[in-house]
Amino acid sequence: MPPWICRRYDGLRVAFNLSPRQFTQGNVVDFLSRTMSATGANPSMLELEITESTLAAPCTGVELKMLATRGAIIAIDDFGTGYSNLSSLKSLGPDRLKIDKSLVSGIGASVQDEALVLAVLALGVAFGAQVIAEGVETIEQRDFLSENGCCDMQGFLFARPMPIEQLHAYLRRNQRHMNENKAV
Repeated sequence: MPPWICRRYDGLRVAFNLSPRQFTQGNVVDFLSRTMSATGANPSMLELEITESTLAAPCTGVELKMLATRGAIIAIDDFGTGYSNLSSLKSLGPDRLKIDKSLVSGIGASVQDEALVLAVLALGVAFGAQVIAEGVETIEQRDFLSENGCCDMQGFLFARPMPIEQLHAYLRRNQRHMNENKAV
């Protein structure tokens, strides 16, 4: 991310996925530390997204805790679609749980999906993790999530993917809305 964006929009983070393979093929901690040093990136700008299956790998928890102590944000991505081991979740203590879009898409259509979304929201509260709903595309989904305590959402209802060149204008245009609602 260009430095001007980081300076202008305090609190903006770059989120990226880490796969199980990255944990087994080498030292993720050293790689990310070297990358941050070389680029001058602040670790608090990094949001490291792992899936529930990645969390199950034996070495993952130790490395994620090391990254978290350096300031990186740890998020469990696509939560609710994998094989959850709640004791692993407890020991890691992720900063964020991201509700998978397949559950969000069922809001208004499936009582079971709505129940699962509510369960993930409750888990987030129990673990002290921020919960983010992915794939929000309708006002009905947004309203259901908001009414049930989920303030952080992302999806096509708010914005479509865009090139970096368009990001500055988008952020400038929506900064007040983002600060008020945290829904981008």
